[in-house]
Amino acid sequence: MDHADEDIIPYDKPRGSVASELLAKHLRSKQPESQQICVVLGAILEVLDGEGMEATPTALFAAIMSSLSSKASSGKSQQSPQICAAMGTILSATLSRVPEAVLRSKFAASSEILCCLVEEHAEQASPLKPMLSCLATVTAAVDPREWASAVRPFGLLLGLSLDERPKVRKRAQEGVVGVLAAVQGTSAAEAAGSAIARACQQVLPGPEVAARAAAAASSKKRTEAEAAISKAVTDALRLLGLLKPALPLMPGARVQEVVGLMLNLYVLRQPMLSRSATECLAALCARSSSISAAALVDLLRSVVHMDTAWDAKDPASLISLINLVVSGYIRLHDLDATAAAERLPHAFHAVVPQLTGDLEGVRFAAEEALKCLIAACLDDAAVAAAVNLAGAGMGASAGPPSAAAGVVASVAGALDPRTQDAWPSALSVSAVLFERLGRRGARLAEPLLERVGELCATAAEAAQEADEEEGEEGAAGVPYAGAAAAAMSSALRNLGPEDVLQVLPLNLEEGMEGRGEARTWLLPMLHQHVSKARLAFWGGTLLPLARSMGSIARDPANPHALACRALEAQLWHSLPAFASWPEDTATAFPAHAKEVATAFINRTDLHATICTALYRLCTQNRDVLKAAGQAEGLGYAEGLAAPSQGDESDVEDEGQGFASEAPDSYTPAMARQNVMVLRGFSKNWLKVLADAFCATQPGLRGPIGRAISAYAAISDPAVLTPFLKDALGKYVELTQAAQADVPPAASVVQGGGSTPSEQRCTFLELSLALAGGLNTDCIKLLFTTAKGAMQERDQAVQKRAYKLLAYITAKRRDFTLPNLREVMETLLGGVTSSLSAAKRYRLACLQAAVLLLLSPDAPDVDLRGKEDASMSVEEQRKQVVATLVSEIVLCVKEVNQKTRAAAYGLLVDLGQAMHEADPPSLPSLDTHMEGLDLKGGSASGGGGLATLFDMVLGGLVGTSPHMISASVMALARLLHQFATELGGVAPTLLPAVLMLLRTKSREVVKSVLGFVKVCAVRLPVDVLEQHMAQILEGLLLWSEDSKNKFRLKVRVIVERLARKCGYDAVAGAMPPGDKRLLIHIRRENLRKQRLRSDEAGSQMDEEDDGRSRAQGARTARGSTWNHTKVFSEGGSEGAPTRAGRTLSKRSGPAAGQRGQLRPGQSVKQGESRAVLASSANGDPMDLLDAGATRQMQRASGAGPRRSADDYARGSDGRMIIQDEDAPPGVKRKRRAGGGFDDRLSDDSDFDDLRHIGGLAAGMRSASAKSVALAQTVATNARTARTSRPGGGSARSVGGRTSVGGRSNATAKGRQHSGDRFKSKGKAGGDQKGGSKVEPYAYWPLDRKMLNRRPSKKADAREGLDSVVKAARAGAAKGSKAKRHRAK
Repeated sequence: MDHADEDIIPYDKPRGSVASELLAKHLRSKQPESQQICVVLGAILEVLDGEGMEATPTALFAAIMSSLSSKASSGKSQQSPQICAAMGTILSATLSRVPEAVLRSKFAASSEILCCLVEEHAEQASPLKPMLSCLATVTAAVDPREWASAVRPFGLLLGLSLDERPKVRKRAQEGVVGVLAAVQGTSAAEAAGSAIARACQQVLPGPEVAARAAAAASSKKRTEAEAAISKAVTDALRLLGLLKPALPLMPGARVQEVVGLMLNLYVLRQPMLSRSATECLAALCARSSSISAAALVDLLRSVVHMDTAWDAKDPASLISLINLVVSGYIRLHDLDATAAAERLPHAFHAVVPQLTGDLEGVRFAAEEALKCLIAACLDDAAVAAAVNLAGAGMGASAGPPSAAAGVVASVAGALDPRTQDAWPSALSVSAVLFERLGRRGARLAEPLLERVGELCATAAEAAQEADEEEGEEGAAGVPYAGAAAAAMSSALRNLGPEDVLQVLPLNLEEGMEGRGEARTWLLPMLHQHVSKARLAFWGGTLLPLARSMGSIARDPANPHALACRALEAQLWHSLPAFASWPEDTATAFPAHAKEVATAFINRTDLHATICTALYRLCTQNRDVLKAAGQAEGLGYAEGLAAPSQGDESDVEDEGQGFASEAPDSYTPAMARQNVMVLRGFSKNWLKVLADAFCATQPGLRGPIGRAISAYAAISDPAVLTPFLKDALGKYVELTQAAQADVPPAASVVQGGGSTPSEQRCTFLELSLALAGGLNTDCIKLLFTTAKGAMQERDQAVQKRAYKLLAYITAKRRDFTLPNLREVMETLLGGVTSSLSAAKRYRLACLQAAVLLLLSPDAPDVDLRGKEDASMSVEEQRKQVVATLVSEIVLCVKEVNQKTRAAAYGLLVDLGQAMHEADPPSLPSLDTHMEGLDLKGGSASGGGGLATLFDMVLGGLVGTSPHMISASVMALARLLHQFATELGGVAPTLLPAVLMLLRTKSREVVKSVLGFVKVCAVRLPVDVLEQHMAQILEGLLLWSEDSKNKFRLKVRVIVERLARKCGYDAVAGAMPPGDKRLLIHIRRENLRKQRLRSDEAGSQMDEEDDGRSRAQGARTARGSTWNHTKVFSEGGSEGAPTRAGRTLSKRSGPAAGQRGQLRPGQSVKQGESRAVLASSANGDPMDLLDAGATRQMQRASGAGPRRSADDYARGSDGRMIIQDEDAPPGVKRKRRAGGGFDDRLSDDSDFDDLRHIGGLAAGMRSASAKSVALAQTVATNARTARTSRPGGGSARSVGGRTSVGGRSNATAKGRQHSGDRFKSKGKAGGDQKGGSKVEPYAYWPLDRKMLNRRPSKKADAREGLDSVVKAARAGAAKGSKAKRHRAK
């Protein structure tokens, strides 16, 4: 459009009007149609301006219709189709905003004009499309009482709905649907529906008529007949496309006529027609449809009994038909649930055969459809009606079966041997059906349950045969084994074990006698899947069966004794499952308690099973009462206080936890009754359990301890007191005997262990197990005992003492708060006497004590001593808390890994708890941290987390490097966890911590480097850039120090900073003299990128995908705390330099030792072992790939490394490491400087090399780490003695002798050339001499052999040729001598 045209368009119209929107849409477009619209719109606006009218939608409508009317009145339009298309587009956008009253008043004239224009431009799509939209809008505004005037426009729309032009057809169909929606529910709806029904009567029978005509036509008219069929099918498909949105809007009577015509299309077996008809029927079944329940019943009856449709071979048609049945029955259930339930078996009979379909998509659709029908239509009312019908004795002879019975019969029929392909899907449907039937409908599920049981038995037999044959042939023949097991497990959970075993009895005795088939495969399922069953059923049915199996097992002459022993154990193992939420505990437990207790006493192998059952019975009833707020008088434990909790000897039993929640029928009143019954047996059961606890090995006491804790929590404290006093009395006797000057000749106490230490630990653990139900007086006695045991030097006893104290401090505030002063004094006094092994449990005490002192309900207890009389109570309390926190901080430096982890976890838990208990009053902690005082104290408003941070921060001014280092490590952990809350600490804390890099203590420097690494990971970029100069200044002080790998650590941190903040930011803050390090890092990263980019093809894509996944995993793992990665001496996080070497060459093993580890020799921490491997396709492995490490580990088969805590320790705390290679009774000799001398081992090469002068001195040299390196040291020493004065070794770097470097080939060749076996005189042959090995000679591999240059290869072959030549000469001489002797 040129500028002249733009000038005639007024732009001052109000925004939001139709004209403004059209101009905004088309004004800048270069399309001719858009330009034409702008011109026409400008002309119309100019006319309106001339008339002084505003460009409202009504005015635009009147102006456009006036113009169109004047053109139509002349009988022939004088305008071009382009102008008509433009006017139609403007009118279409205007009509949607014209009031309906205006359109209805001008309907007759407007519809007449538009009909004339549609008929006039029927062959021109450009003007026809907007005119159809206008005609549809006007027709939708007709008065329903004057529908006769709308017959012509509606007929035009309906006729053009079959137009061959897609866009025209789409506009016409949208118009028809819009008119139907506008007149729905009015008198005009019947007329409009009748028009559509007449069109259907004319079009839909067309394909069948054309097909019959083609069948009767002669061969000469075959082409015309096929063309007629194609046109009839095309018209039918176009009309079905209209019916899909229009059919739900039509009246019911007209809908039935159209549905009948569509059902006739299935007879033709034309896939496209069938699919389109199914989609139309599915739309009719949608929730937005107004179809009645009776009409929907007739429709579904016709669909499910239409054999021609279900026999189709087209998978898309079958899937759409299955979806139609599902949507139809769900809609029918919403309209009439009873009718849907009655007709449900018919749907199953139609869909179930599709489970045997050839295509997986059809089978999957049928399976999901059956599940949806069960979930939506088989409701509780239908199941109840079926149960009532079955209970009344009405079977097939009395009338038709119930809906649920029919569904069960249909699914059971799919498990027939003739339909094996349908078994996996049918079993999955069976599992859902069992869940829907529930315990109420268990009787209805009997036919299906029998079929499922047969399949499970077949799968079990096949698995047994496969095990016997040690192959997988049997397992491969039962692909339904998993589905069958899932269906049976669903039956056990939902139908209940009683009904399942009634239909499928175990028949254990009958199977042994040959009178039936034993269903032993059910026993593991009872243990895994039973819940909410009756405990009386187990005691009345399974317990006698277990006794019977046990009696047979005790007869050694019986051939089935071994099998009966296993069956008895499986029957007993099902007891915990029946103890999960049984509602008959009050009646069943007293009936079988004595028998179960007798078995517990006589059978140690049943301890874990029976204890798990007791634990569940006690815990779940207490949990129900606690949730209802009725747990008063049921113990003080806030959970399980297991005696072995957190200990290394914990052994979890596999059946401890119960996953299900309490059922709705499990009421608090029932739980209270159950608890009262269990309490009545507490004295007897606790006696039995306590005796078993003392008689069991420590590693197997876990289940018994949990059972004692659970039973004690619901018992009367008066019952527990004698048990506690007895246990503590025995402990006191053992303690007195251990402290006596003359130890007693015999043990003063029987049971509890083989040594006095084990016995004392046993009785302390037993006391802890009883603590959950003790009253305050007994807790006082327990606290006194623990207080004395804290001073013991036996680490095992001290550990149990701290576990007791931790429980009392954390769980029993009823005792701790009144005796807070004594508890605090006990904790503070145990600092000096606590052993390293007990630190982890002492930390739990400290955590509870700190939280108790900082809690709002803590009492005002005077903790001051005589020397602190001038301090206030609050100040003294803060000082005590700071002392406890300081001890926690020091524990992060403990040697024990678990203790360190516990200290870190305790810091985080304290910070979280204090932050939640006392959130900051300021908007963030940043404001508080700006005024932080490094000497302690802080401004008010910082909250609990700031208080903890201040306490830890005070350690930076400690007097010992150990304390300073521990404080820095603790600060790093807190900053790592609470980076968001403590983000403002960096401006104040970073400079102070970086100043510690100037200290001479390497311990402190190591911690500071770890702290800076945490800052580089967790702090935001802007904070790091602000302090970049200070960070680099402190780091680069240690960039040249390779001891403790500080040089590598600095490089790792600098690289992290560069990756996060950018190389330019780091380079700008780095001193010019140290920029070489950054240049080297950047060069190495660029080199890695080039290597990745050089990879080509699909291999590169796969490796990049794997590398990106590995990097994502590293990022996720990097967000969690790892003490080793942050503070370790190794550079595990550093990027390797060229050829995989780290920055410090001294960090790895010596060059002569790399990659040459003897069998059984371990790799030390910080050293790397080079492992060369190849990928699966034989190509060299890319060692830069993140997955290469995992692949090499899998290839090498290396097992996990043993930590320091895995070794036994002596009484002094030192590790005891046994030498597996040393012969019995022989100790390895220790070198003077530490370590052992391996020269006496059987696999040592020292005997072979004794003739080498100076070898012993070489072995004692600090540079020699192996026999091979000792040879080099000895050779270099002899060379140095014979060389000129002042001369160094053959190889030196920077004036320093490199004894660990690679020696030349000739030196190694002389060591193993065989010269030492030559005879000293004139005799020929070899002499063994003083060596213990047979004469040999070999030439070591030389890397020059791989050189491309021929001259280099020749040099390498010279020495090898000499060895081969000498061997040949010796062989020839020997052969000659042999021939001479033969003569």
